[in-house]
Amino acid sequence: MKIHNEAVQKYLFSRFADTIRCYEALSRGDLSILERLGHQMKGNGLTFGFPQISDIGESMESAAKKGDSRSALGCVKSLELVLKHQLGRN
Repeated sequence: MKIHNEAVQKYLFSRFADTIRCYEALSRGDLSILERLGHQMKGNGLTFGFPQISDIGESMESAAKKGDSRSALGCVKSLELVLKHQLGRN
């Protein structure tokens, strides 16, 4: 199944907005948001053709479940880099 470029761009921009939510949640110590968003990315990254986003989502979800803020932050930073690369914002 091929997904239209517009849908892919919208997906990537939505994930970029998620990174902002993640940074805000981390500043409050709220890992439940990272757990939920990580779980969603784990599933939908592959749908949109981004296995790296799925992998990051899986790691983020796992770190959040363990209460590991430091690893969760690393996941958010990795996601941000991947998204910037995909969106051409190096």
